[in-house]
Amino acid sequence: MNELEVAPRQKNIMEVEQADVELAQVKPVGKTEEMQAENKLSKGKIVDPSMKDLAVFHVGLPESIYTCAIIMPLCENLSEGYWANLFIIAQVYISHIVNVLIQAVLIAYVYVIYKANEVDLGFCGGLDEFGERRTESVVRYLCVLVYIGYCIRDLAQTVKMFCFIYVFPTSQKFEYLRFTEEDEIVSFGSGMTRCRKTSVFLFVLIPKFALAASLLVYGTGFVVVCESDQDLILNALALGFIFDIDEIFYEYLLTSQQQQVVESLPRASLKMNSFLHYSKAFGMIMKAIILFGISRFAYGKFCIADS
Repeated sequence: MNELEVAPRQKNIMEVEQADVELAQVKPVGKTEEMQAENKLSKGKIVDPSMKDLAVFHVGLPESIYTCAIIMPLCENLSEGYWANLFIIAQVYISHIVNVLIQAVLIAYVYVIYKANEVDLGFCGGLDEFGERRTESVVRYLCVLVYIGYCIRDLAQTVKMFCFIYVFPTSQKFEYLRFTEEDEIVSFGSGMTRCRKTSVFLFVLIPKFALAASLLVYGTGFVVVCESDQDLILNALALGFIFDIDEIFYEYLLTSQQQQVVESLPRASLKMNSFLHYSKAFGMIMKAIILFGISRFAYGKFCIADS
């Protein structure tokens, strides 16, 4: 091999090595900038959730058969065709009526059992052979407190539903349920007529409130008039299921599509007033005072000797 052939080869090898060095020194600028851009997008805008919408108070509807009786008749496409859609609405109304009847009958039996126990055992569960109460006063207080809290929760839920219907947009004629979206904020794009709002108050919300109030009164007597501490605890827990019947109807009878309609409902907004402003600042204290006050009154009514 002569010198003329070796020289070009050495020159080519040197050029390849120099190119490799240059490539190794090059920084992946494009990839770094892309990663920085992705990190910026992933961070997004930082917001403080505690400072959100301080000028309004949001209320929503619970996931229950009561809400279905309010909202489902406003839906246009629960099924294919007008009559099929109407048939589903009729089933919702029937479920609502059956739910109210079941709750009312059970509350009536609670009252009957309470009166029967009061005759058999005596006032506040009566006395044992030593002249002492059959149940401990501390257990009675705690069971009544927990049970009254359960009742107040349902009453407060009903009050929020009243507020929701009150601030719901009012229309002159019947409108199907519609939403509007603006800047990722969903709100109602349709309304209810005054006649429909009145019917919701009369046939949905007032019965719900009346049932909860009745159970609060007669259920407390059912809880405390018993023979043992074990019965006290079981009575307080057992009555809670009456409040859950409407949710059982909702979860068992409705299809996933129908449940999705209820779950997608936006909240209604109440303008902040003095009462709502103070309730935001002192709400926990106010609720605790109301709970203890009603519990003390209810306990005194059925166990006045210990009050």
